[in-house]
Amino acid sequence: MTQLLAEVIEAHGGMARWQETARIRASVSATGGLFTAKGHPDTLADVEVEVSCHQPRAIYTPFPAVGQTGIFQPSRVAIMSHDDAVLCTRTQPREAFSDPAASASWDDLSLLYFGGYAIWNYLCAPFFLNGPGFTVTEGDVWEEDGELWRRLQVTFPEGFPTHSRQQVFYVDEARQLRRLDYQADIMGGVPVAHYMSAPQDCSGLRIPTQRRAYPRGPDNQANKARCVVEVTLSNITLGCH
Repeated sequence: MTQLLAEVIEAHGGMARWQETARIRASVSATGGLFTAKGHPDTLADVEVEVSCHQPRAIYTPFPAVGQTGIFQPSRVAIMSHDDAVLCTRTQPREAFSDPAASASWDDLSLLYFGGYAIWNYLCAPFFLNGPGFTVTEGDVWEEDGELWRRLQVTFPEGFPTHSRQQVFYVDEARQLRRLDYQADIMGGVPVAHYMSAPQDCSGLRIPTQRRAYPRGPDNQANKARCVVEVTLSNITLGCH
């Protein structure tokens, strides 16, 4: 682990606190131009989510409708009824995005895959960056709005459910996560600058509660006139082993 990553993990609650945490629950509002373009402007606008901290898994309720639940795992997504009957399911869900016609507008299972891996990454960073198969190095300092942010350049393991294998995490002087750059692979590699703010102390873990994602230009600047994703988290609780 690099020294900077160790400091970032400590600033967000520390590895010991993370290891004793089994799950995170939160109320979620996820809206923005991306969801509107894909045919789901309000599906994730008022939902509850529970993520498993030590394996990629997320459960959305209600999803996509009242009385139904969406379950994300990297190799399978499923929508269940209130009595646990499987309403629909898809194995190897990431492969569906390789079909341009299918990815132009998302069905419920495609939205569940995207929303599942995204919220898992957001709630579990930076802790999983210390996991096996990750390569983390420190990049150049970046100046934004008069602040100097240090950067962690991360290569994710092959097949890890995330936006792209190469990502850059920006941290401020207090070692808080402030920005994340990636290429959204399932949308053709669109460059994104994703900002994090309003961190809250949640039973010992420090979690950003506001997220805004914007297109990123060749100069590495965000086009803040166009918000593609807006995520607000509230009522965050932790569950221990």
